[in-house]
Amino acid sequence: MGSASQWARETFGDIAAELADIIPACLLRAHDRARTGQEGVHTQTLEAYGHGLYAVQYEELAAGISGLGEAVRLQGRTLMLVHGHLIYPLRYAKKDVPVTAARLRRATGFRADLIRRHGPPPRQQAFDLDWGELDGSEVHPDAR
Repeated sequence: MGSASQWARETFGDIAAELADIIPACLLRAHDRARTGQEGVHTQTLEAYGHGLYAVQYEELAAGISGLGEAVRLQGRTLMLVHGHLIYPLRYAKKDVPVTAARLRRATGFRADLIRRHGPPPRQQAFDLDWGELDGSEVHPDAR
């Protein structure tokens, strides 16, 4: 069994170590499938690999975690909900750095929609632009 972090044990309980084994294995299979697709189309670019990986990573994770969580369909993708937490394949760095040091790039598209709909509440309050009722007769002298 894999070694699960304290956060993983607190978040996923008894299945944390099992997830620590399953998730990397699923992602390795997804990369293997994407590589096979790239080799099959014989292109000079990595487009086939990237597009293939994007699609199969969800399939592999759903298949690997199927006994440990609940499948949810979002925008045509099957994602897994485990102990109330959505498992989403996200590359947070190109180098080997701890996830706690990650600086996520701007979220767009599907990822941004997931965060808005199912992510944690914002840490910072929204800026209140409520101007209330403005009295038009109180115009600043410089505004004339």
